[in-house]
Formats: sequence, structure tokens, C-alpha cells
Amino acid sequence: MSFIVTLARWTIFLLGGLYCWQAGHNADILSAASFLAAMIAVSEIEQKRSWGVYGYAIFSASQLGAAWMTLAQDHYELTVLGAVFLSTRILAIGLFIIAGAALSKLQRLRESDWPRGAAWLLASIACVLPLVFFERFTIPTGGMENSILTGDRILVSRFTNYSPRRGDIVAFFYPVDRRQRYVKRIVGMPHDHIRLAEKVVYLDGAPLAEPYAIHAANYVDDYRDNFPVEPVGETKQSVMTPAQLMLQRDVIDGELIVPAGKYFVLGDNRDYSLDSRYWGFVDAKDIIGRPFVISESMEPDQDDPTGVNGSLTRIRWKRFF
Repeated sequence: MSFIVTLARWTIFLLGGLYCWQAGHNADILSAASFLAAMIAVSEIEQKRSWGVYGYAIFSASQLGAAWMTLAQDHYELTVLGAVFLSTRILAIGLFIIAGAALSKLQRLRESDWPRGAAWLLASIACVLPLVFFERFTIPTGGMENSILTGDRILVSRFTNYSPRRGDIVAFFYPVDRRQRYVKRIVGMPHDHIRLAEKVVYLDGAPLAEPYAIHAANYVDDYRDNFPVEPVGETKQSVMTPAQLMLQRDVIDGELIVPAGKYFVLGDNRDYSLDSRYWGFVDAKDIIGRPFVISESMEPDQDDPTGVNGSLTRIRWKRFF
């Protein structure tokens, strides 16, 4: 048994070192914590605590589930290194289940096993529960600056009876490709009359107060700044089919009239935002909810523009929560 425990410890140590070497500055706290948990689980084998061993298998499976939910949600591509560690984790889960079963046959369950098993179970629930009730988004572009920055990770409740209101920041399925989620601000509600003149939004003929909007471009784009007008030149190419239909159907006397069940959304970084001006309205059924907290934030760089890899040196601590 001592040989197996020693071998397991060295295997975990070498795998952790390999991961940190491959990931470099992108190695994060959660990944390090998973290796620490594995070391604790090896000690559970050494102490012959069957439920401690079973508990780690449950914990490791919950981490895989949480990772799968995140990968599926954000459409991450699985790298070769990721595939290696995924296979290793699945193998480890199977081996710890076998070890737990072997220990159960060797001796009866001891009372001291229960607290450890419960602790592992609580840790497993803590890994998965937030992703069951909340959806996490990583902001990939600067279209909502300075309200939300590139690299911010925001939480949106999955279960809410949310009624959209003008001025709310909302998460929604991108109308052109519903596999993607976007975050913008509602400017036009159903039946509103909207137009832009020299970058100022007019609602039902009156200028709309927008202290959150910024204008960073030093050039004029007639379509962007004086919407709705006929797009020309390069701008015409960037106006997608739903927006073209919107301009044909819903513009009367130089104003855009928002249809029932639709919303007109804009980015706060108004000059550098691809929003309803370019791809049309957001349908009410496509609105996921209102983001309520920035859970964490990473400073992007050239190699990792969304900040998803988790470099400790790029964490924006002040933007947490």
C-alpha cells in the first residue's frame, strides 16, 4: 500500500508540474487547487478512509461537469493539453472509485469517515451549484466600455421572471448566431420612436440622457452617428440582413419604430459597438436576463484578448463582485 501511495503522490506531483510548465503564466488558482485536492485524496487512501476516497471521486467528477458546462457555454476549443488532462482526470476518477471499493471490503465504515465524505460532497456541490443557477459570460470585446470591460466575467440568473426596462444592461442570444451570447444596453422599448443625430439618441423626439455612453472615435460615420440613414460604402457591407429588413420595414419619417416584442439595444462604447444598428432588433424571447455582478475580471493581452486563461498577473482585483 505504501508503494502505491508514494507512486500516486509522485504522479500527481509530476502532472501538476507538467501542467504548470505547459500553461506557464496562465496556470490559475483553481487548477492548483485541484492538484492539492488529489494529494489530500491520496492521504485518504493511506489512512484507509473509504468515504474520503469516494468523496474525491465525486468531487473530481463535479469539477469535470463544471468545466464541461463552461466550455459548452463559451464555445472554447479543447486543446491537446486539455484533452490529456481530461483523460487523466477521467482515469483518476475510475481508479479512486476502485480504491474506495477495495477499502470498503477491507473494513467496516468508521464514524470518522462521515465528516470527510460530507466535506467532499459539499465541495462538489459548491463547484456545480453556481453554474446550475447562474450563467457566466466572458466579455470578448470593448463594445460596453466603460460599464463592462473586455475580460470581465459576469453572472446572469438562469431562473428569473425578468421584465426588461429601458436603460437595463441585458444578456441575450445574438440574433444572427444564437450560439453566441451578447451583452448590450436597452435603448428602445416596444413602440418607442428612436433616432440618432450627431451621436445623440432621441427618444420620441426628445434627447435621451445617457451618462454611461462614451464616444471615442475621432471620425464621423453618418450611418453610425445619424441613424437611421441609408448605409453606404464599407458601412453598407457591415449592415446585416436583419438590420436591412429593419430599415425597410420599421423606419417612418426618419425614425425607427420598435415593433411589439422587440428591443433596440446599443453598446455603451457607442462608436465601437456592433449592435442593433448593424444586426437588428433583439426578440423578447432571446433575452436571457440582466447581469447582476462581475464575478471576476482579467486584463486581456494580444495572445489572449478575452482574458480567459486566467493569468494571476492580469487579475483586476478591484472589479471582483
